[in-house]
Parts: sequence; structure tokens; C-alpha cells
Amino acid sequence: MKVHRIYKSMLRNAPTFPQVWCDLAPLLSAHEVVIYNAEYDVRLLRQTAKRHNLELPEIHTHCLIKHYSSYVGQASAHSESYRSMKLAAACFHFQIEQSTTHRALADAQASLEVLHKSAALYSIE
Repeated sequence: MKVHRIYKSMLRNAPTFPQVWCDLAPLLSAHEVVIYNAEYDVRLLRQTAKRHNLELPEIHTHCLIKHYSSYVGQASAHSESYRSMKLAAACFHFQIEQSTTHRALADAQASLEVLHKSAALYSIE
């Protein structure tokens, strides 16, 4: 609640995870999914599915945080890879305005813009 500013009152009329699962699971298994922090989000999906006795399908993901962090190239103090760069840093770098953070739709839209800006760096004419 402290980080994301999502309170119980905001969730009263929201569908439950099992209610959206029937629509979500086929999408996850049928497409390659780009996620800004795939390792974290897939772990939470796996935990939530397990909590509700639902089977998580095989998901083919691309982790945008790894691609962007590699592009920035700051060494990590904790591993031999690169320092993980937050979505806000990627948005700032590419001059993408973030009106809202830590909301699913806004973060997905920001991630899509980061993906497009990153892809433009590698375009070949």
C-alpha cells in the first residue's frame, strides 16, 4: 500500500484473480509477452495462480528491464550483469512522460513506449 498507493477500498468492486484467469491464461500462453520486469511479474503470477489452485501456462517472455539495463550498461554491485534500471529511469532517459506510476495500464503504456524508443535505436535503414 505504501509504495503503490492501492488501498482495499479501491479493490472492493474489482474482479478477483480467478475471475480474470479464464481470459488471461490463454493470452499468456498464446503470445510472447514483453514485461518490464519479467522475473518479478512472472514470479508473482506463479504465486497467485498457486494460491488459487490454478495452473500457470508456459509463458514466453522478453524482459524489457534487462534489455534497457544492458543498453545503459551500468555495472551491478551485486552480480556480474548490469544494474537494473527502473521504468521511471527509462522513461526519463527517453523523455516519456509518466503521469501515473505503479498502475498497470500506465506502466504497460510506458513500457510500450520504452520498447518503441529502444527499438528505434537499433533500426536499420
